[in-house]
Amino acid sequence: MSNDNMEPSNMNIDAVPQWLRAMLELQQQQIADMHATQQRQYEEIQQLSQQGTHAIPTSTELNTKAPKERLGAPAYFNASDLTLYSSWRMEMLAKLSVDGDSIGSLTNQGWYINGRLKDRAKQKFHPWMEACEPALRTPDNIMRHLDVLFQDTAMQQKALDWLQSARQRNIPLTTFIPDFDTKILEAGGQS
Repeated sequence: MSNDNMEPSNMNIDAVPQWLRAMLELQQQQIADMHATQQRQYEEIQQLSQQGTHAIPTSTELNTKAPKERLGAPAYFNASDLTLYSSWRMEMLAKLSVDGDSIGSLTNQGWYINGRLKDRAKQKFHPWMEACEPALRTPDNIMRHLDVLFQDTAMQQKALDWLQSARQRNIPLTTFIPDFDTKILEAGGQS
């Protein structure tokens, strides 16, 4: 076979295998379909541009919106019952962990915590907030100070005392076990 026989002009069309012809025809059909799709899209773009141009927000504009809050606002803490401080504290930490970005900067989060205090709690906390440097009004610093003011420092000892003296007696087990587990946690166990 010489090189002259391999040139397309010298090849016999009947020498092309049927499967190759079918593939070439399919490829030609796909090219025609893509061209028709492109033409339709071009015409749609032309129609839309003739209708008027409206500002389309860019991705950076969409990303600058504050995320939506997912948790509700924690209850107010008024320091009338200090045993509620621990659960209020956990609610507040959960809120800041989940929705901190939607609340804003650390300073904004600090003011948010301050806003969830009222009555006696706000009265006791206000002097610290007023005297504090603005840069130090972070959630961590605020929660540390609230712990000093309202956390039951004797809770661990009270729990140990309860565990030493507790007896089930005629208390149903379904009532006794949850109390027992709570006191173990308060005493510093199972951590």
